[in-house]
Amino acid sequence: MRRLRSNERLVVFRAWRDRDVLALFPLEDGGNGHCMAYERVGQHGAADYFRCIRMTRPATPSGWKDLADELRKYGDGGTRLVVRRRMQRDVTLVEAC
Repeated sequence: MRRLRSNERLVVFRAWRDRDVLALFPLEDGGNGHCMAYERVGQHGAADYFRCIRMTRPATPSGWKDLADELRKYGDGGTRLVVRRRMQRDVTLVEAC
């Protein structure tokens, strides 16, 4: 089982048909059964994770690099992005001791 530390964020990068990339944070509660999401246009908000997965394709590393850099830039500097192609059910969050 992969355990995330408190300074790690699980992110799934997906691409729309027009190639715009969005970042899904499946472990971060967006309310109403949704997760948090971020796009360069529209910024952040809640998203239906499973609907986004159905409507998009996996983003390539070259496609999501700029968005990942932007997320790191606006983060607190100590947060590490853990990139996955999709959410894995065996991931849990572990608080640092």
